[in-house]
Amino acid sequence: MSDATLARYLTFLTEPDAAEILYRARKTENYYPDALAADVLRNKYLAPGEEGPLDLWERVARALASVEEDAEYWFEEFFGILFDFKFVPGGRVMHGAGRDEARRKPTLSNCYVIPIAEDSLEGIYRCLHESAMVYRTGGGVGTDLSILRPKGAAVNATVAGSPGSTSFMNLLSESTNTVSQAGRRGALMLTMRVDHPDIEDFITIKNDQTRRKVQHANVSCLITHEFMQAVLDDTDFDLRWGGRVFKTVRARELWRKIIENAHASAEPGIIFWDTMREYHNAEYANPLVSTNPC
Repeated sequence: MSDATLARYLTFLTEPDAAEILYRARKTENYYPDALAADVLRNKYLAPGEEGPLDLWERVARALASVEEDAEYWFEEFFGILFDFKFVPGGRVMHGAGRDEARRKPTLSNCYVIPIAEDSLEGIYRCLHESAMVYRTGGGVGTDLSILRPKGAAVNATVAGSPGSTSFMNLLSESTNTVSQAGRRGALMLTMRVDHPDIEDFITIKNDQTRRKVQHANVSCLITHEFMQAVLDDTDFDLRWGGRVFKTVRARELWRKIIENAHASAEPGIIFWDTMREYHNAEYANPLVSTNPC
């Protein structure tokens, strides 16, 4: 970036010491006296050839302005708000916008939800494929396992019953670990409704003796109002799927199991699912099906 161009950027600043700020923005080591902050910027966000925040802001602003009719005008507008810290975009935007990737474009969104569309092998592997496509551009994925039939449920194509929804968790987890973009491994969030018949296996899956299962995914329980009321009332709670009750448990015992496993390994997480849906202002048109890792 030329000195003449740099001088023009001084007009974006309102501070009296604009020249000093501009000098510090040219190189990371000038801008950040904190070595950790400088390392984060350098290792996660700067593109090859970039020396500091100024280069990053220029790249991002030009990329975002490139789709506008008056690209130069919007470049200056976008650069100004980035330079003044009036707006700081998400990490994937700062990392990926404007990068000249030879093979593929990085995603500008951190996370996605990719549902398992149907209770079948085709549905599971379609989700696996779509998730891999997201991982290879640097994104993360969330998917819910509640649609899958529980362990022992009848399957038309086999004599034996279903292996259960949790049997596919390691497959999804290992795919997340294997597929990456520029060395950045994907992120995966797996969820299950608290009333699913496989919920107890889901809760404990990371706490077997080896602690080697589902190492590359986070797991969280979708908690319903009905379940929390049963915990408060200390009553029985039905685990059901497809309109059939597979098992009945004591609500507080299931709640205790969630808490004990979360204490032992920081998982499963808790998502108050009914509350999320109540506060989701597009639920009537686009119902929530899961959550993403973010």
